[in-house]
Amino acid sequence: MGRRDRMGIYAGAIRARIQELQEQISRLQTANGEIRGEQQSLLQEIKMIKEPELAPSCKGVRSDEYDDKRELAYNNMQWIGSAQYDTYQSSISEKIASLQTEIASLYALLWSLENDED
Repeated sequence: MGRRDRMGIYAGAIRARIQELQEQISRLQTANGEIRGEQQSLLQEIKMIKEPELAPSCKGVRSDEYDDKRELAYNNMQWIGSAQYDTYQSSISEKIASLQTEIASLYALLWSLENDED
């Protein structure tokens, strides 16, 4: 097997790796979109935690405890729906950027293999 044959095998392996990485990016982009959709749904649904408003006749310790617990649930869900989901999306975006950088490096390596005059 000559040098040119080996270079062809290496180039084929690099192309296969690029394809794998592109598929990973596609899956991550799909997941990121699905998370974004779930986040929007959650943020809409948590508004209902504060409903219905208690009737004016509902007063006292039990009413106050109910409102406090409802407010706590709302705040926790709001945090999950914003900060947590944003963290997930940011992590996915960082992974996508990392994979894109790897692809760029592989394309540079592929170019050098295909344009090697030796």
